[in-house]
Amino acid sequence: DATLEDGMDQSVLALSASPPSFFSPVVLAARTAAKIALAWPVGVVMRLAQWYYETKVQSAEHDSVHITLWRFAATTFFKAPLMSKFADTMDYPRRLRSIEAAPRFLKTLNAESDFGSFVTSLKKDHGIKLVYCWHALTGYWSGVHPASSSITKRNLETRSVRPSPMPGILRVEPQLSWDPITLREVAIPEVERVGELYDNLYAYLRSCNVDGVKVDAQAAVTMLGSQSGGSAFTTSKFVRAMERSVTEHFGPENHCINCMCHPTECLYSYQDTAVARASDDFYPRDKASHATHLANVAYNSLFIGEVVQPDWDMFQSKHPAAMLHAVARAVGGCALYVSDKPGVHDFSVLRRLVLPDGSVLRACLPGRPTRDTLFLDVTSDARSALKIWNRNACGGLLAAFNIQGSVWDKVTRQNRMSGVEPNVPARLKPRDVEGLVRSPEDWFAVWATQWSPAGDLISSTLAILSADDALEITLRSKESCIASFARIHEARTRSGEQVKWAALGLEEMLNGGGAILAEATAQLSDGSVGAKMRLRGQGTMLLYCDKRPMRVFINGEKATFSWEGGRSILRVPYDCGTEAHCDLLVA
Repeated sequence: DATLEDGMDQSVLALSASPPSFFSPVVLAARTAAKIALAWPVGVVMRLAQWYYETKVQSAEHDSVHITLWRFAATTFFKAPLMSKFADTMDYPRRLRSIEAAPRFLKTLNAESDFGSFVTSLKKDHGIKLVYCWHALTGYWSGVHPASSSITKRNLETRSVRPSPMPGILRVEPQLSWDPITLREVAIPEVERVGELYDNLYAYLRSCNVDGVKVDAQAAVTMLGSQSGGSAFTTSKFVRAMERSVTEHFGPENHCINCMCHPTECLYSYQDTAVARASDDFYPRDKASHATHLANVAYNSLFIGEVVQPDWDMFQSKHPAAMLHAVARAVGGCALYVSDKPGVHDFSVLRRLVLPDGSVLRACLPGRPTRDTLFLDVTSDARSALKIWNRNACGGLLAAFNIQGSVWDKVTRQNRMSGVEPNVPARLKPRDVEGLVRSPEDWFAVWATQWSPAGDLISSTLAILSADDALEITLRSKESCIASFARIHEARTRSGEQVKWAALGLEEMLNGGGAILAEATAQLSDGSVGAKMRLRGQGTMLLYCDKRPMRVFINGEKATFSWEGGRSILRVPYDCGTEAHCDLLVA
C-alpha cells in the first residue's frame, strides 16, 4: 500500500489552531478575505509559470537559460505548489507504507478475506499458473515510508536521499532536476540492510501463493549513491540483495522481471536474474510510440541481449498497432504477455502467437536487427525497413517492418509523428539470419506472410532462394512481413531419382518454424527416401516437397495430407499436443 506521508496533501496555507468562538465570525471573515486576496495573485503566478514551462522550458536545450531558471524556481519557491500538484496527479511522490496488502487495496480486488485467498482463487478458478507482483527496487517510487508502523516494527531504518542525476542523463532528461522523486527525495534503508526489506516483502508474498516479482524503477538507485559509496556500489548492493531474496523465497527458476534497468550499474550487477525490459513502456494511446518501441527494443537488444534476455513489454491484442507488435513478439524470442481488458481480445491475433495449450513457439535467441540495417534510420529516413532476425531449432526467422513516420523528438523529449509515411522496400535474405548459411551451395525454402496493421493477411509467398538470393517485398505504412527460412534437403533413391524437401512449420502461426524440433532425411532399406521430423503443437504442418509423397505418418499412424503441385507445397494436418513424430515416405 503506497500512500503519501501524513499531511503531505494538506494546503501549505493552512492556518493553525482555531481561535476562541467569540471571535470566530470576525476571524472567519478575515480568513476568507485573506484567501480571496491571496488566491488571485497566486493563481495568476501559477498560470504564468505553466505558460512559461510549456512554451519555453519544455522544449529548451538542457543548458539553456530557461532550464537553469526553471531548475532554480522548481527547487525553491515553486517547490511546494509543484509537490502539491504531483501529489494530486501521480504516484511518484508516494512511498511504501506496508509490507502487507492494505484493506483498501483488497477492496479494489473484491477479495473476500486476505490477499493469499485472492491469489489462490485466481489459480484455482481461472487456471492461472503463475502470479507475479510489481514493486520498485526502492520499495515504491519514492522509497519506504519511514514512519509507517509496518516498516518501523521490522526495524527497517531509512534515510532520505536526494537523487543526483549524472550530467549525461540531464542532457537527455533535464526534467529530472525537478522530478517528483528529486523534489520529494527517496527514503531508502541503509545499503547494508536493504536485503531485509526484500526478505520481509517476499516472505509475505510467498505466503500469499505469489510466484515471483517484477522489479521496476531500478535506474533510480543509480542516482542515490552519493552518501553510500557511489552509484555502482549502491546499485550492486540493491540488485544483488534483491536477487538473493528472489532465489531464497521464489526458488532458483528466475521468477523475476527486471525493469527500468538500462544503466550499466544495473546490467553489470545481475548474477542470477535473467530477464530485463529492453524498452520504454507500451503506450496504447500514444500513436507515435509504437514504431519507436519496436526500434528501441531491436537496437537495444544488440547490447543488452548479450547480458540478459530482453523483454519486449506487454501489448494489447485489440489495438490499431496489434499486428505490428504481434509480429515483433514472434521474432523477438521473448516472453509473450498482453494487457487486454478482460473480454476485449482479438483472438485472431492471439491464436497466431499462442498454442491451444497456452505455450508459445518461442525463437531461440533475442531478436536483433540485421547487419544491413544497423546504421539506418528505420523510423524517419523515408526509405528503410526495420529487419529483425532470429533462429529456431531447425531454421531461421526474419521479420521486416515499415515503421517510418514517427520518431523520438530530442527537442520536445517525446514521441511525435513526422507526417512522412512512405512505402519502403525490404530484401529478405538467408544471410540476414546470422549462422544460417553454412555453405555457398545452400538452398532454402522461404515462407513469407505479409500483414496489414489491422491484422489482415495481405499475401503468402513460397520462395526458393540460394544463399545469396533475396525475396523482395514492398511494405506500406505500418505493414509487416515475417518469413521462415528452411534448409532444403536433397536425397536420391536407388534408382537415381532426386527428392528435395524442407520443413517450414505450422501454417497458422507467425513463427511456425518454431514447431519443428528436429529433422532429417531417411534412406530406407528398400531404397525409398523419406523425411523424419519431430514436431510440437497442432494445426497444419507446411512443407516444401518437389514430389508428391506416397504416404505420411504421424506417430506411426497414417495421416491425411494435401499436395499443391504447382508450388510444391505439402500440407499435413496434425494435433500432437506436446510432441509428435512425422514420417514422410516421398519416393
